[in-house]
Amino acid sequence: MDQAKKVATPLVHDWNVEDTNSPLLEDPIQYRRPVGRLFYLNFTRPDLTFSVHHLSQFMQHPTHCHWSATLHVVKYLKGTTTHVLFYPANTNMEITTFCDADWAKCTLTRRSVIGYCIMMGGALISWKSKKQNIVSRSSAKVEYRSATMTVCELQWISCILADLQQPIIKQITLQFYIPTKDQLADVFTKVIPSPQHCSLLFKGFSSIVPS
Repeated sequence: MDQAKKVATPLVHDWNVEDTNSPLLEDPIQYRRPVGRLFYLNFTRPDLTFSVHHLSQFMQHPTHCHWSATLHVVKYLKGTTTHVLFYPANTNMEITTFCDADWAKCTLTRRSVIGYCIMMGGALISWKSKKQNIVSRSSAKVEYRSATMTVCELQWISCILADLQQPIIKQITLQFYIPTKDQLADVFTKVIPSPQHCSLLFKGFSSIVPS
């Protein structure tokens, strides 16, 4: 991989990683080992969250297609080694949250993928990408479930802030529609094209910057 070319996104847009026609790997450990290591990077690299979540679903029977997708993530890491989480010294403790859902994302089960990201003072403090346990019969239902999961996380954060005796702002402003170019949660629900990925990474995720 030392001679591998760098890529702009963790996964290729419109790449069918769930291709069932791809032959199985002879040694599944060849796939499981690097994906397991990507799990550790996921704790400090939110831009990898969806990719790791997606690839980890095929640990039991990985194929050559899955292996190629894993190598693509490694190529992305090679070109983004300077990306770090940045927490500025900011007295503004305002919490901003984005959540979204991709209805029937999984082509094998038709389950939806939901995701959110939570910022405090402009710094990313919590994020998640998860495939639902049930099949949502409409896009409206999956959006409500995404919002519910996000509110549960916010409630947990508010309890921590209360223990730290940090004042909690009671005013809540809801914005039901956010343009795609500004929807930061898209990074956690789907594979997005390179221009949009870079725009959200550096424009929206102000906490992820080159060191």
